[in-house]
Amino acid sequence: MERLAGVVFLMILTVTMVQGAPEDYNECRNFVEKGLPDCCKRPEEGKKASAETVAIKKKCDQAVMGNRQMPAKSEDRMSIYECLDECYYNATKQFLDDLKPNEDAMIEAFLEGLESYPQWKETVVKSVKNCVKSDYVSRLRKGAKCKSGVLELETCLGKQMYLNCPEDAWQSNRLECSNAKEIYVKCTPDI
Repeated sequence: MERLAGVVFLMILTVTMVQGAPEDYNECRNFVEKGLPDCCKRPEEGKKASAETVAIKKKCDQAVMGNRQMPAKSEDRMSIYECLDECYYNATKQFLDDLKPNEDAMIEAFLEGLESYPQWKETVVKSVKNCVKSDYVSRLRKGAKCKSGVLELETCLGKQMYLNCPEDAWQSNRLECSNAKEIYVKCTPDI
C-alpha cells in the first residue's frame, strides 16, 4: 500500500517530462500547467509500515544521506531520492543482485495492504509486468548517481497504474477525466 502512494507522487512527476508533438503543444502545455487530474480513486491507506520497513528506510536514509541535510538543488534531490529508492528496492529484494527488478517481489510488495481492494490486483500485476518488460533504463537521467533506473521504473509504474485504473475507481463522472488518459498518453509518449 505504501508503495502505491509513492508511485502516485511519481505520476505527478511525469507531468514534468511531457514531450508532446508540436501540433499538440497547447494541449500538452495546458496538461502540464493544470497537472494530472486526480481521476483514479486510490485505496485508502491501509496498515502502517511494519517495523521492518521502517528499519530498512532508516538504514537506507543513513547509507545515502549520512548526517547531511537535504540539498536545495532539485537535481541533487533527485539523485538522493533515486539512491534512497534503489537502496530500498535492494533491501526488500525487489531488485536482484544485478539491479534488475524482481517481478514477483515487486508484485507482492505492491499488493501488500490491498487485500480489501481485490479490484486492484489485476492493475498492479499488469503494471509491474509492463514496466519490468519496458526499456525504462534507457530513460535514465544524465548524471544519475544510482544507475538502476528506479525512478524511471517508478514513473512507468505510476503511468501504468493510472492508465489501468480499475473501472470502479475511475472518476468518469468528472469532466476533466473524460479524456485524461488519452491526453496523458499523447503528452508523455516516452514514459
